[in-house]
Amino acid sequence: MLRTRLLWFTAGFSLTGAAIGQFLWKDLWSDRYALSADAKQKFDALEARVSNLESNLRQFSISLAAYPSIEIYVRLRNRNRNGLESERVEG
Repeated sequence: MLRTRLLWFTAGFSLTGAAIGQFLWKDLWSDRYALSADAKQKFDALEARVSNLESNLRQFSISLAAYPSIEIYVRLRNRNRNGLESERVEG
């Protein structure tokens, strides 16, 4: 009788542990998938924004070529922002 009780206790304990393990595994797997999908979505959005900025930068540099005085102003303004002394450029 003691062996039968020990057998049923072991079987019940094992099945309960397996069920809990299965629930934990599913929960962790779904969290991992959700995190992966969220990261991929955010990186795709970031890549789209960077691509948009790069195309706008190309268009801006092409428009600056038509107006050299604006290009000089932009360069001087960037130097002032970086802490360099401004130079007087005429032309």
